[in-house]
Amino acid sequence: ASLSMKIISPIELQKLIASEPHLPLLDVRTPAEFAEVHVPQARNIPLDELQPASLPLNKEQPVYLICRTQPRAMKAAEYFAQEGFTQLVVVAGGTLAWVNAHLPVEHGAK
Repeated sequence: ASLSMKIISPIELQKLIASEPHLPLLDVRTPAEFAEVHVPQARNIPLDELQPASLPLNKEQPVYLICRTQPRAMKAAEYFAQEGFTQLVVVAGGTLAWVNAHLPVEHGAK
């Protein structure tokens, strides 16, 4: 399957969240990293536990992926693509870039 993957900036993601607060944003870092700091809307599913097919997501809808800097989110996008998901969006620079852009964050596990 051809991988249709978009990269968006943290600022773009924030604009999207403002208009669509419940968009699927998955943080694929470890629970410890997630507890340290995360985007408020993000849901933590560590990369090594990620099973895209088991998630209640429509394969045609955009799925947003974030990690610490970007590589793990790219890997997660590949997993989703293998399961037939067509619209994968990786957050450029990851959570670090989000923090550096001074966007709102949460500390502590959900």
